[in-house]
Amino acid sequence: MSYKLMFALNAIVSLLVGLIFVIVPQRALLFLGTSETYVSTISAMRFLGAALVTIGLLLWFVKDVADAGIQKNLGYALLASTVIGLVLVIVASVSQQAVIRSNSWIPVVVFVLFGLGYGFLLFLKPKMKE
Repeated sequence: MSYKLMFALNAIVSLLVGLIFVIVPQRALLFLGTSETYVSTISAMRFLGAALVTIGLLLWFVKDVADAGIQKNLGYALLASTVIGLVLVIVASVSQQAVIRSNSWIPVVVFVLFGLGYGFLLFLKPKMKE
């Protein structure tokens, strides 16, 4: 596994989810079990989608960077955002006022897999070379 592969996979997932949030936010909200599809909620989904598209494009263009220091720093940033995202998804799905009422396992699995991938690249792979 390499940073290039992780960045490319993360870019593809971010782009796909972001485009779904921008193009069909109502369907995405219904898929997640959110019955309140207010105009403000739909607008927030579109803003989140735009941010995900931006992140996906940035990761796609940065995947070919050869500098190990830049790769490692991006890995730390993406690991931190993955952990934060995982916590937010768990809180959004298990709290008393849960926003994500169904299919919350999908973003949890995605965040866990990316977290494990970046954790492996940052902490275990360098030790395997020694």
